[in-house]
Amino acid sequence: GRNGPRRRLYSLSKKGEEEFRVLLKESVELVMDAFVHANLGAQDLPDHSNAVRALFAYGGIPPPTNGSKFVITVPPFDPLICYPIAFYVLSETFPEASVFVIKPPGAKLQEDRSNLTFLDGWRHDMPLKDGFADYLMLEGFPENASEEDVISECNRVLKDAGHLIIRHPAVMTDEKKPKFSTLGEFASRLFYDISEQDRTISVERVKQLLSRHYKKLNNIESHGNAVLFASGKKRVD
Repeated sequence: GRNGPRRRLYSLSKKGEEEFRVLLKESVELVMDAFVHANLGAQDLPDHSNAVRALFAYGGIPPPTNGSKFVITVPPFDPLICYPIAFYVLSETFPEASVFVIKPPGAKLQEDRSNLTFLDGWRHDMPLKDGFADYLMLEGFPENASEEDVISECNRVLKDAGHLIIRHPAVMTDEKKPKFSTLGEFASRLFYDISEQDRTISVERVKQLLSRHYKKLNNIESHGNAVLFASGKKRVD
């Protein structure tokens, strides 16, 4: 009633909202940092290697041979690829190949394997010459570049007979939203929304873009990722 305690409603100011976002981002990054260190200590590399080989088999892509150049280009942080153990898994799985990791400047990673090299660059701007790679794995699409520009850059770096593999978090696709089947999917989407590094894409639209550059396309969903395969570059007159 009127004689009861008065209720007050409070809301965050613009400065308060910005501070809350910073605290939330730092909290998520703290969890992901623990995730990274846990994966670095993982001893199940054979299982990871088997999963990588299975991925190639699903996509109908022949595995790298002696002298193959395998490029993987990544965002600053990706919780769905066991970052950074994925690099070491590729190095372990294909020891006869040279693995080049294109990472954002400032990301510090150790080059403790003879066939593993880290280079500063971006997913839409790689420090590599035309026709450099036999294989190129793109991890997600950056927010600050269009899908067309990223695919064109991948196309530039790949050899004519090269193979493109795109892994994009399923929760960051139009086909997946807005439903989340698990708490893990919800948490992953929250991470990507907070980090603001990757864009939401349409798998069908990306396939249409790829069809302009490549003759053979295939796609599956694997371990929480939408995976697209492309090979057989088309010649543009």
